[in-house]
Amino acid sequence: MEKRCRRCKKILTPENTYPCLYNKILVCKECISQRQSELNKIRLKNNKNYRKKRNEYSRNYRARHKKYFRNKVKQYQRDFIVHINGHPTRVEKKAPRPQDNRCQVCSNLPKKLLYHHPTDERPDIGIWVCSQCHIVAETVDAIKGKKKSITAQKTNKYEIWLIAQQIP
Repeated sequence: MEKRCRRCKKILTPENTYPCLYNKILVCKECISQRQSELNKIRLKNNKNYRKKRNEYSRNYRARHKKYFRNKVKQYQRDFIVHINGHPTRVEKKAPRPQDNRCQVCSNLPKKLLYHHPTDERPDIGIWVCSQCHIVAETVDAIKGKKKSITAQKTNKYEIWLIAQQIP
């Protein structure tokens, strides 16, 4: 009795035979390779569908939790990002933010505190100031030509203004 492939019903020869381990049913090698290519197409199609659904889910999740992700980014920027020469740079640690959220120079309670670091080499040494004090401190640093901070001495705004007037 001659043996036939269970899929295509061709007569099997020993070099053309691929034995199935589970049922002891013989299958030819062409049918196996054809079946594998069919399965690969199905897997690829399923992967595309999965990725499409996953991307859609991720977009919807981010849209529903937009406020959470925005706050997460802001918190990261508060903790680790310092602008050096106009470029955002990650630092290991900033000086701690004041507990009462007041400017460390003029003691005002602004809506937003800015981090002023006097030297680019050590961005971890700095103070938290309001926008007006930050402008004054940056101006003083620019006039001096060096990043030696007057604000590191925690002087008041009037003293900074007087020092800025004296610098040629």
